[in-house]
Amino acid sequence: MKQIVSIALNIPFLTAPGVFAAALDEKASEILEYYCFDCHDAASQKGNLNMEELLKKDSFDGALIFENLLTGKMPPADKDQPEAEEKRAVSEWLIKRQKERPPKSSSTHTADDGLKPSTRP
Repeated sequence: MKQIVSIALNIPFLTAPGVFAAALDEKASEILEYYCFDCHDAASQKGNLNMEELLKKDSFDGALIFENLLTGKMPPADKDQPEAEEKRAVSEWLIKRQKERPPKSSSTHTADDGLKPSTRP
């Protein structure tokens, strides 16, 4: 009986929603920190992107992060690449966050949101 209770407590859908959400937030945060912060933290800000500051904001448009992650544009090919499970965890977190805290505008970025509109040929 003790084993069944232990197993049940480790299944996300049987726990309180907030517990699973907090675990998802922490996992996504760890993944982003590992793969992104070397180039996109407060000190480096490559491409003028400070993800460390961006992720602290209450609301931001995660579309660029989502797109770069799914298309493989980021991290660059010469850097460690996230596994499929890690990409899924970050994608689920971005989707959840977008639903809970929609950006002010999905078509434009303000100067202080940390993201620049994509420039495509």
